[in-house]
Amino acid sequence: LFLYGRIEAASQDKLREHNTPFYCVPFGPDEQDEDKPVLDFQSAAEEAVSFLSGLGFEKMAAVLREKDGPLCRTLHRSMERNKIVFDESLIFEFGEQEPSEVLEILAKTGVKAVVVQDTEIARLIYSCAYARHMNIPGDLSVISFDFGGEGHTFLPELCTLILPHKELAKILWDTVFHMVSTRREQGIEPVGLMFKEGKSTARSTDRHKVKICVIGGVNLDVTFLVDEILGSTETMTIHERSILPGGKAGNQAIGVARLDGAASIISILSNDMDGKNLYNNLAANNVDVSGIGFDNAASTGIAYIFVTKSAEYLIGYYQGTSDSISRKHVEECMDILLSSEYCLLQNSIPDETLLFITRLCRKHGIRIILKPSGYKMLPPEVLEELYMLVPNKTELNQIMPGEGSVGEKAAALIAGGARYVVVTLGEEGCYFTDGKAGKEYPAIDVEPIDTTGASDAFISALAVLLAEGESIDTAIEYATIAAGISTTRLGAQSSLPDRYTLEMYRKKLIGRIS
Repeated sequence: LFLYGRIEAASQDKLREHNTPFYCVPFGPDEQDEDKPVLDFQSAAEEAVSFLSGLGFEKMAAVLREKDGPLCRTLHRSMERNKIVFDESLIFEFGEQEPSEVLEILAKTGVKAVVVQDTEIARLIYSCAYARHMNIPGDLSVISFDFGGEGHTFLPELCTLILPHKELAKILWDTVFHMVSTRREQGIEPVGLMFKEGKSTARSTDRHKVKICVIGGVNLDVTFLVDEILGSTETMTIHERSILPGGKAGNQAIGVARLDGAASIISILSNDMDGKNLYNNLAANNVDVSGIGFDNAASTGIAYIFVTKSAEYLIGYYQGTSDSISRKHVEECMDILLSSEYCLLQNSIPDETLLFITRLCRKHGIRIILKPSGYKMLPPEVLEELYMLVPNKTELNQIMPGEGSVGEKAAALIAGGARYVVVTLGEEGCYFTDGKAGKEYPAIDVEPIDTTGASDAFISALAVLLAEGESIDTAIEYATIAAGISTTRLGAQSSLPDRYTLEMYRKKLIGRIS
């Protein structure tokens, strides 16, 4: 018999009484005799720690079945050999603390690498990481022991130390055959675990993230669900009401961060409870908030959004602190802007500030992607400073009134100075032109319930993919998917997809096409 796990001595004696040859096969490090190990966890731990050390990690955590068990001692020895600090406060026992609590501690302590005992724990870590909008491996590198060969089922594929089943089976068979033949027990050489490098680890400096700076207003979104949007002097019945963080700059900054971009924001918030809540929300979503200032006089901006069940909407906007974003404030945050390669901009800020930013970016080679506001005209001189202009059809017609197709008006904007133009067309997708040729991109097939955050999801994905070096064609493809996903959820920021969801949906679409 092959017996798996810990077997009580009384049970072993019973088998011996009946002359039944058996061999105990301990799968976990906490089950086997440290003096006579069957599986070589020491070498496996050494390889895992050495691998993470090679990626530049100087601190790491572990989530284990037993905090004081053999595997913990093994990792301790391996860390010491690799000159990595062993911090007992970063060794967690599964079951004592929830994975979400573990990730919160890692975020506070700046630890970005973790070794886990098995794939069950790894799945929970993955799940909680995505719930917190953390990216694996961008925000957290994960290595797991894998006794069932499940690492390839994770996305991204889990970096694992795999039990070599065939090799172990042969050794165990030979051992038991020897026992049957000679009636004598024999020891075996510990079997090593195989290291399989997946895609759940990255260098401790993180993979290179191009910085994306977002400049504009952050406000509250007060959303009302109504049956239909009526005309003047008519009364609408409101069925649901929600108050959530919003504002195009806030939405886009969080959208960038959720897609694993390095997002920073330059804005002004009201120095009241609403302003502080908006600030904390941005920080909690991994946005660099060092460029935010506070205004003691202005109040928080509010967007009043009426949404129907068919996803039609009407927005009334109170500017609030958006009008306080001055040239002086941008100059005070110059290091944030000049360290960025892309700037996401809206013309809801004062024209003087807008012109200063666009000229500064042009001078320093920072690419501007601008989303025009439907209620405010775009100064003509801004156009020639833009890398990309992304209006919707209504905004396009406001900027370029009169007759003409979408393609003709977009081409006129290129002639006016913009390098590229992408016109978002709702359920019809979008249209791109560089002035020489145009291309239409279809929208993905979804049932929309709220389209208010679609443009911000589109621009966030567009910027991140361009920043990562993808072609404009690929970036627009991703952006179209992100916008579509966002329309299936209520709210603006709550609807912004994370990188995992975006990649999974794209993979699903590619599979359907092929």
